[in-house]
Amino acid sequence: MVYSAFFRVELPKLFEPAAVAENKARFFIFDVQTHHVAMPKQAPRATPEFLRAVVGMRDMARRMNPALLKEQEARIEDAYLENYIKEIFLDSDTDMVALSALPGTSEETDVLTPEVIYKTRTWINELTSSPRVISQDIFLLISAAELEYMHAQTQKLRSMRGRIQRRGPSQG
Repeated sequence: MVYSAFFRVELPKLFEPAAVAENKARFFIFDVQTHHVAMPKQAPRATPEFLRAVVGMRDMARRMNPALLKEQEARIEDAYLENYIKEIFLDSDTDMVALSALPGTSEETDVLTPEVIYKTRTWINELTSSPRVISQDIFLLISAAELEYMHAQTQKLRSMRGRIQRRGPSQG
C-alpha cells in the first residue's frame, strides 16, 4: 500500500478499475515535463538518430502501459503537435503542462526549438483562453556549444516576446 499526506491507495485500486471509479475524486493535474517534436518543415535537419530515440521512448512507454499496446506501432508522427494535444488534453485528465525543451546543441538540429515551443504555448493558451501551457528550457552544460546555444535561445525568446507584446499574441 502507498500512503502520503494526501492519498491513500488500497491494493485493489492498483488492479481493479471499478475500485478506482468508486471513490474517484477530481484533482488538478499539472504535468511538469512534456514534449512534442517539431514537424520536418519546422526542424528540417533534425537527426534521424534522435527521432528514432523519440520513437523508442514511446515504444518503451507502450510496454509499461498495456492500454497503449492496443494502438498501432509507434511512429514519429505520434510525437507531433496534433497528437500531443490529443494525448495530453483530450485523452487524459491533465489540466496544465510545462512544455519542456529537449537536449540539443544548435537550432539546426534541435527537434523542439524555442520558437516552436513559444508558438505551441501561445497557440494552445489562445485556443483555450487560459494558461494551460507554460514553457521551460533545458539547462544542461556539457560543452561550450550547448552554453552558446542556451544563450542564443534566451536572446531569441526575449526578441520574440518583445515582438508579440508590440503586435499582440494572435499575430505572433
